[in-house]
Amino acid sequence: MRAGERHGSDALIRALRDQGVDDPRVLDAFRRTPREGFVPASHRAEAYEDIPLPIPHGQVTSQPSLIAQMVAALGLTGRERVLEIGTGLGFQTALLGRLAREVWSVERYADLAARSRANLAAAGVPNATVIVGDGTRGLAGHAPYDGVVVSAAAPEVPAPLAGQLAAGGTPGPAHRHRRRRAGHRFHRAGRTAAERGTGDVRAFRSPGRKARALRMTGNSII
Repeated sequence: MRAGERHGSDALIRALRDQGVDDPRVLDAFRRTPREGFVPASHRAEAYEDIPLPIPHGQVTSQPSLIAQMVAALGLTGRERVLEIGTGLGFQTALLGRLAREVWSVERYADLAARSRANLAAAGVPNATVIVGDGTRGLAGHAPYDGVVVSAAAPEVPAPLAGQLAAGGTPGPAHRHRRRRAGHRFHRAGRTAAERGTGDVRAFRSPGRKARALRMTGNSII
């Protein structure tokens, strides 16, 4: 990591801590993954600010502190297979790759998928695979997944995603829809996906896990 990257990374870590992110594995993943390698060249000067940044097709990247809280909520130990819906330019994908055994990511736009693959290769993340497709269908060929993260707009959990979650698995989606963010979490118990909550705070309980409820201004992290 170059000196400028290290300084920027340190500033971002401080911002994450200020937002209550204290999981050491998540913070270490951020340190090892320079965000400037996953944003458009025109916005690299802002890469280490805790803000969303625009990417092609009218989308924006997720805010780093939101990503950190979502990833931390998955409770990854390094043994999991994770499904991500909505790759973007691959920053969250890379973080998941640092924390899980295997990551499968589905991206709607072929040009974003190609760029994210290049970004992941440059960052040294070999265990994340990006597929072009309809994320609402999930990726049944590699199911079941121990966790699912959705970075795309959806009013409710698509049934195929619920069906591809392993029993006791934990999805923690963060929705990306132009410049608005929302989210939800659900778990699968036997054959049923369940979620509960109202407003911008929703809590979900997985078997053997404590229910989590996270709040951000203008966003739900579920």
